[in-house]
Amino acid sequence: MPSQLISPAVVLRVQPYAEADLIVALLTAQRGRLDVLARGARSSRKRFAGILRPFCQLQVLVDSKRPGSLHSLTGAELERDLLGTTVDYGALCLASYLCELAAHVAQPEHADPRLLRWLVTTVPWCGELARPDDLPALKVAAEAGLLRVLGLLPDLLLCGRCGGDLQPAGHWEPDGHGLLCTHCAPHQRDATPHAVLAQLTACLASSERSAALQIPATGRSLLEDRLQRLLRQAVPQAGKAERALRSHLLGLD
Repeated sequence: MPSQLISPAVVLRVQPYAEADLIVALLTAQRGRLDVLARGARSSRKRFAGILRPFCQLQVLVDSKRPGSLHSLTGAELERDLLGTTVDYGALCLASYLCELAAHVAQPEHADPRLLRWLVTTVPWCGELARPDDLPALKVAAEAGLLRVLGLLPDLLLCGRCGGDLQPAGHWEPDGHGLLCTHCAPHQRDATPHAVLAQLTACLASSERSAALQIPATGRSLLEDRLQRLLRQAVPQAGKAERALRSHLLGLD
């Protein structure tokens, strides 16, 4: 069978198979999501040397699958651990949630370098978490980045109904079009000032961790609600990692 060297390949999740094997879900730039069979990975300490675990960025050697079978992982070398080894529970929850999202939206055998770039940018944020209070802002920024990759991120400075500029403020309509201008929502009292929306837009446009931490608290709740509604279009149901992260964040409130 022909072999292919693939790098980078990020481990999204691992599950036991048969008595000694592992099925490893990888995210790659060239081939999108790639599910591979690592034979004997559980019975030998030397084979793959413990590097087949989530958050590891690898260089892998893959044999093309026979019809009706999985690809075979014949070699792997660690390039870097995106998360690191000394992280708290909250950081682990967020990193797991990001891998879960990537696993859901990645297309098998479909090249997606932007999705891989998003994952290798955001998972290290979790390893650099300095304060638990930073977790919600990093979550919001990471979700916005994924929506940008998927082409679903809205323009926060434009009215969701008429497309006009949100001056001097945007009025949030949870069950309708989202942010509306004063003309489209003349009787709404609660409003998010244009300056806050501009700041949110600037933060979400950057892929830097420092920009994510600048997301103002006054607009975060609006973003959290809006982004979750949009994410449900790509990932209809919350997964195990998302539920664990949500439970942890509730404990921080």
